[in-house]
Amino acid sequence: VEVSQNKDGETESAEADITMTGKSVSKGISISITEKLVSQVKEAAGTDDVTLNIAVKDSNGNLQCTIEADTEDLQEDESLYLYSYNSKKDTYTMVNAKTYQFSEAGKLGLTISEAGHYKLLNSTESAKINSQILKTVKLSKTSKTLKAGKTAQASFAKAMDEKNVKKITYKSTNKNVATVSSTGEVTAVKAGMAKIKAIVTLRNGQKKTVTKKVKVNK
Repeated sequence: VEVSQNKDGETESAEADITMTGKSVSKGISISITEKLVSQVKEAAGTDDVTLNIAVKDSNGNLQCTIEADTEDLQEDESLYLYSYNSKKDTYTMVNAKTYQFSEAGKLGLTISEAGHYKLLNSTESAKINSQILKTVKLSKTSKTLKAGKTAQASFAKAMDEKNVKKITYKSTNKNVATVSSTGEVTAVKAGMAKIKAIVTLRNGQKKTVTKKVKVNK
């Protein structure tokens, strides 16, 4: 445990580096954070606010991933959410739709399927990040003019990270004018107006519908 204090001897920050050996499972590697561990770390640091830096290794000692969490969030009734974090870009990526909490036995279980750095965030932090991610769900263009028989792709803005997306479904409001495939390819049928709607489902279950107006000329 490493504690930083100001000139008055007050704690400014505290971090604890912990190494855990995970259990290999079909979906990745599994660990448990216990209430006992959290209590021991807080006691050693002399503060309730400690950043846990957990290095997860396999049975052979190979590093599989790292997980960061704040002990203030690791409480019995707190709901936590898991994100992959890119420190170079300061960006978060959704992992799943799960809510993590301590069990009655005082354990919080995690299964990580890919190597990387992860963060467990509380509901307030999670809501802010989810809102930011949702704002990036946009089409690159919201309108398109096509000649009958021609095709075009309903593409998304570069800011949208597809790793946050679980699935996308498409539909046309006027199939007589324009149809759309399951991959977002728009086909102009005959002259008229149609709207192509893309329903984007994020990894956490949130949905957003974006629309492209399609004008078909003869």
